[in-house]
Amino acid sequence: MSYPIRVRATALVIENDSVLLVEYRDEEGVHYNLPGGGVEPGESVTEGVHRELMEETMLEVTVGPIAFVYEYAPHLNTQDAGSDIHTLYLVFECTPIEGSRPRFPDRPDEDQSGVRWIPLAELDGIILYPNIKPHIQQFVSNRRAIELIEDHQLEPYPRQVELRELQSEEDDALYEMVQEIGEGQNGFINSLYASDKENFRAHLCRNVEYAQGLNLQDGHVPQTIFWFYVQGQPVGYGKLRHHLTDRLREHGGHIGYIIRPSARGKGYGKRLLRELLAESRNRGIRDVLLTCDASNTASRKVIEANQGMLAETTEDACKYWIQL
Repeated sequence: MSYPIRVRATALVIENDSVLLVEYRDEEGVHYNLPGGGVEPGESVTEGVHRELMEETMLEVTVGPIAFVYEYAPHLNTQDAGSDIHTLYLVFECTPIEGSRPRFPDRPDEDQSGVRWIPLAELDGIILYPNIKPHIQQFVSNRRAIELIEDHQLEPYPRQVELRELQSEEDDALYEMVQEIGEGQNGFINSLYASDKENFRAHLCRNVEYAQGLNLQDGHVPQTIFWFYVQGQPVGYGKLRHHLTDRLREHGGHIGYIIRPSARGKGYGKRLLRELLAESRNRGIRDVLLTCDASNTASRKVIEANQGMLAETTEDACKYWIQL
């Protein structure tokens, strides 16, 4: 895989007015680098700093804020040929963990000849690549750092859309939605519809058992019911059947869904089906069958918007397959 810009995780370790550098010897003599290297797939930038420091200096550190950022852009570099890889160096201020000291690694990089503490007062007398000696001196004098903002540490916004599995205890908002839906329509049977809240709770418990494959009636298969929320409000629900019978292959399929009447006409059906298909994929169901009444144009459009391929049409029903 090629990258437009290569990210390099780099450490700036200052202690006792000295900076930790990696020493190299080649045909041109001795030069130094800050410890660091390219971030590898599957690791964060700070994880890359820890790994590179261990590989090059055997030093354990606490990674602090970004001291500065350095960019190497080959098309702007007129001084020498250099590398042809566009690289962004993120240089982190790092503090050694108590008891950990740098040393020459057991498996050093090619041409690596040492790990050195170089006094800041002697930086002008060495060759450091890249030549950021003045920037190191300036940082040590001012200690003005840049905070690294990591997405996984940010407080997330509440999900605008959420699919949640039915539980044996649910609140009144869901009971009211089920009652609003009524007994069902267009081939969808509202199996949660109840005459009162006590019967509603009984339906919930029975559907929890169905999701676990327990106490199934003859000809029925395990199925899980998912509530569909938009901005924290329930607007519909869906059924996901774990496998099919011959009867379900003719009518019913893997997925059934419905949107409450007061929330229709807003495109929620398409999103609900998309979320149910994602749940199907998570459960290993890769070929999903959906059926609907042939006259139900709205349902057909929802299925086709989710890549449903029409496989069969009869006078009464349409069969669609979706491959995940």
